[in-house]
Amino acid sequence: MVESRPVGINRRVRGSSPLSGAISLMEGHGFMYWVYILQNPGRRFYIGHTDDLNLRLHSHNRTDKIGGKFTRKNGPWELVWSEEHPQ
Repeated sequence: MVESRPVGINRRVRGSSPLSGAISLMEGHGFMYWVYILQNPGRRFYIGHTDDLNLRLHSHNRTDKIGGKFTRKNGPWELVWSEEHPQ
């Protein structure tokens, strides 16, 4: 079956970033991002990506919200691996 949509259209995919189309417009402009892995004392892992690794790590370890997300409820988190990538 031949796909009827033009190539390069940013489709809505569950779990995808709504910014993925916009980020590709920054190619060639020095935009970098990090892929990282965190580990908590219970030996659970969290994998993520960001354009500001220090700020993101701080955000994962915040404790000021009671009903926080997965990383806030399961921290503290330690950075165990990261790798920088150009966009």
